[in-house]
Amino acid sequence: MNYARRSTRSSGKRRGSQQQHATTNDVSPEEEARRTRVRAQVSLQQVTKEVDDGIAQAYVALAEESHSEPDFTSLKAEGEKEARRVGRTGVTLEERALDRYLDDDEWERQERAEGRGVRIQRFPIGGSREKV
Repeated sequence: MNYARRSTRSSGKRRGSQQQHATTNDVSPEEEARRTRVRAQVSLQQVTKEVDDGIAQAYVALAEESHSEPDFTSLKAEGEKEARRVGRTGVTLEERALDRYLDDDEWERQERAEGRGVRIQRFPIGGSREKV
């Protein structure tokens, strides 16, 4: 009789533990786009060692926007980058975001090297007033 109880318990456990898992076909296009954005943000942060989530999110958003509407002023530079990627069919969102980040980083370095770094001017406090 103890044997019968054990078998019913184990079969009851099996029924309860059987769950259906979602497949990739069940994911909506919006959810897939969100996952792609998050994946691109994490990848950008890992490659560049950027700790600010907002910066990664901004570069991914810019990369998404640039994919839908090409920027005609930077087509030459983009063409040169594409020429370097021999044998690849397309550029991913992650690659576009990383390219923009690295381009901006290079521009900032050049500006600092030429003496045009960021300078915050002091707000004039009391210096322009005349003493009575």
